[in-house]
Amino acid sequence: MNFAINKVKSSAILAARISSANPQIRESVRRNDKDALFKNLNTLMFESETDFMHVVNTGGEVLVRAEDKERFGDSISEDPIIWRAFDGRAAVTIDTQYGITVPTVSIRASSPIVDTSPETGRQEIVGAVVTGFLLDTAFVDGIKKATGLDMGVFAGDTNVATTFIVPETKERLIGVRETDNKILDTVLKKRQTYTGTALILNQPFLASYVPIQDIEETVIGMLFTGISQFDILAAITD
Repeated sequence: MNFAINKVKSSAILAARISSANPQIRESVRRNDKDALFKNLNTLMFESETDFMHVVNTGGEVLVRAEDKERFGDSISEDPIIWRAFDGRAAVTIDTQYGITVPTVSIRASSPIVDTSPETGRQEIVGAVVTGFLLDTAFVDGIKKATGLDMGVFAGDTNVATTFIVPETKERLIGVRETDNKILDTVLKKRQTYTGTALILNQPFLASYVPIQDIEETVIGMLFTGISQFDILAAITD
């Protein structure tokens, strides 16, 4: 599981570095040309196949979001990966966003935009690119296709992406909170991996729950992988 997460992290930080080094992005930021910035950023997001990409100025204000042209002007200056970008370092984290309905979990990377000052001729940071991937249905389905294991992503104790489908509704089992105190105490409080049995959709599973940590090493959620004990017994008896 760590391999899959680290692979996505590597892809995110590579996309951030490539985009921040793009000369058209640098020029658009320097001239504060938001139309050109949106056009170039949208192209880079499409080419890198990331789920979102935006540019901030040195004050942490969002200049443009490639995924939503109408949403800009808000500040993300308190984001730890933005601090690191303005310190000249690329950075990557796992982040949760709590909205109106179900939270989202994403891997987000930042990289500084460095340009030459027309006044001094010196290199200076003029902004940063933030991009990344959602840990969503496509992510968990990809893991299941590769491993045969069911998977879920939790923001805190809430399941936000899963391979499980509720039989009666044919909908994904998202928005459901984990209530097993043994799992919650082990993973969210003790920051340890839980391996054991879990009851999901009234079926016993052999399961593993791994803590998700952000760049500050704060536990923000869990990753679940598991296999039905019925499937294990069926494989043994075949």
